[in-house]
Amino acid sequence: MQLWIRFLIVGILSLCMAWLLSYLPELETHFIGEQNELQVFNNDNPFTLTEKNIVDWVVTVPLHLDLIRVDWSDRILSVDFEAGTPMETTEVIYNQLLEFVYYGLGGTTNVNRVWVRLVQTPEGAEPQPKRLLLALDAHRSQISESDYQSWKNGQINVEQFIESRFQLTVTPLWTRIQLE
Repeated sequence: MQLWIRFLIVGILSLCMAWLLSYLPELETHFIGEQNELQVFNNDNPFTLTEKNIVDWVVTVPLHLDLIRVDWSDRILSVDFEAGTPMETTEVIYNQLLEFVYYGLGGTTNVNRVWVRLVQTPEGAEPQPKRLLLALDAHRSQISESDYQSWKNGQINVEQFIESRFQLTVTPLWTRIQLE
């Protein structure tokens, strides 16, 4: 066989291999499940939160509300979400609060407390300070994998669960909005 035919065959095989290898990332997402899904309570790959990787971690958390602030200090993770205009449903808001609590506490090794606040920017021509609607304070000792699975399977009413398990502060403004 001539030398140039061998080079041609090796070249074609190399191109085919490179082309097939380019599909590996797509196959991985089909087998793992949802892309960007963080394995909460997975002790195989514990995630240690630091100032340097907090942005990378936040990107993995499913967000349904606008995230306006994240702070990490002294093993406490605190975040602020914007309620939006028009405001999301109560179910979406409570699910977001609980989602962030479980990702913050169950998906990391060094977060002991999560503070989540829901704020609203008043409408108007002049810039006004944001108004607090809800605040949630959760400790690592208050979460469990069985509760997480029950919530993900739809077996738990999220609002009642949050009110019974965590410290939830409700402002009069939130109560008034809920009655409207």
